[in-house]
Amino acid sequence: MCSGSFAKCLGITLIPLAVLCVLANILLFFPGGKTVSNNDYISEEVWYFGGILGSGLLMIFPALVFLGLKNNDCCGCCGNENCGKRFAMFTSIIFAAVGVVGAGYSFIVSAVAINHGPKCKTTDGNWTYPFNNGDYLSSHSLWNACAEPQDVVPWNLTLFSLLLIMSGVEAVLCAVQGLNGLVGTLCGNCGCCGCCGMMRSVLLPLFGMTGSLYCFIVSALALTKGPYCRTASGWGYPFTNSSGSYLFNRTVWSRCDEPAHVVLWNTALFSLLLGLAGMEFILCFFQLLNTLLVRLCEDCNYCAQVGREESATLPKNGCRVCTDNTST
Repeated sequence: MCSGSFAKCLGITLIPLAVLCVLANILLFFPGGKTVSNNDYISEEVWYFGGILGSGLLMIFPALVFLGLKNNDCCGCCGNENCGKRFAMFTSIIFAAVGVVGAGYSFIVSAVAINHGPKCKTTDGNWTYPFNNGDYLSSHSLWNACAEPQDVVPWNLTLFSLLLIMSGVEAVLCAVQGLNGLVGTLCGNCGCCGCCGMMRSVLLPLFGMTGSLYCFIVSALALTKGPYCRTASGWGYPFTNSSGSYLFNRTVWSRCDEPAHVVLWNTALFSLLLGLAGMEFILCFFQLLNTLLVRLCEDCNYCAQVGREESATLPKNGCRVCTDNTST
């Protein structure tokens, strides 16, 4: 199975990355490569365990699932191996999403930690965060603000940068596997028969969902901001700071002198767009779900058919199969 082989390659790549992330997070508990007398002297972001939990342990589960996809057919759908492989690829999408969440968490923690800078003992003897908004990144001379632990700035910067890069790579790999899992779910084995049409039936609803979501957001923002009109002080947006409260207070609509009825006109049309875009999104989503269910279940023939019963014999893969025992 092409998709399964590709997933196995991704799993092999993810495991060493996860191990390295765990090691990097552990090393951060020793600022400057030295132990500290009080845990309060360790940077706060280290205790969020971004490398240990997010891009480390949480990444092991998707990696193990990806490794086993090539030979995993979930014992087939009542003996139907191809259906089982599709279902296995479908479940890999869920684990890929878990991996993206874990890696994203580690990525965000690392980015915040780099921007915040390390906690250290300054020249005035206080343990604090001497840097603001990543200013030390562009000025090496500011590193002297940290007196202890020695070399804590390059230590934290190097390890958190490694975590940032590795978690970013993990997120990309998991996202790729999510797409690969979708292709494997739709296409099964490497045969292309019918796959192009099925891909179109997935991609087109996705395009529709994207377009309708864009329209929905624009309409919601327009309703919140209010129309552009001429007021007593000139042309502008008189309801910008109202957070959409003007929609429930018709008396303030009189702020707009020109064009006439512009508030009612904009509110009615953007509300209509909002409702229609929401309906389009829901319909496209149901079509996408319908396509996935059809592709998953089209090969699944159950044993409870007339004249058929489940055989207790086990094939090479150790799974039960459905055989027709009707006498002729």
